Amino acid sequence: YTVTSRVDHNFSDKHRLYGRFSWDFWEEEKDDAFDNLATGIFLTRKKRVFALDDAYTAKSNLLLNVRGGFTRQLFPERRRSTGFDLSSLGFSNSLVSLIPSALATFPNATFDGYQNFSPWESGDGFFTTDVYNVTGNAVWLVGSHNLRFGTEYRRYVENSSRFPTAVSPTIAF
Repeated sequence: YTVTSRVDHNFSDKHRLYGRFSWDFWEEEKDDAFDNLATGIFLTRKKRVFALDDAYTAKSNLLLNVRGGFTRQLFPERRRSTGFDLSSLGFSNSLVSLIPSALATFPNATFDGYQNFSPWESGDGFFTTDVYNVTGNAVWLVGSHNLRFGTEYRRYVENSSRFPTAVSPTIAF
């Protein structure tokens, strides 16, 4: 689902401001081959967008515009078996105690030529991207010419915390 809101305000005939906020959520369950905890992952995207736009007509031939925005996209991934009790498969208490019970998953087991158990796509955990931007520009009408100039600052910040092998044993056959 996506929810978007926008507010426009005219301070005067020469000065306008608008703001927008969007909230987006999407989740997909995939690779659930056996309809049980042995397979299947949840891929999620959560996006938040905030933007402001301030336009001012300084003169009849000069328009000034400043924009700013922030976007955050989160991409969490979790296996269908998150919260699985590893001791129910006979794993020792010394191994089970190494993994937080709320994060533990069915063991990742690979069989040459067969469907794997408890696979992941990018790995349990999350990946986040933040984008900050500010833009300032002007349009100046001079005779039959339009002169446009401005600048932009943009910053990208990425965070990742993927830990697929830290939440269950990996076994290969």
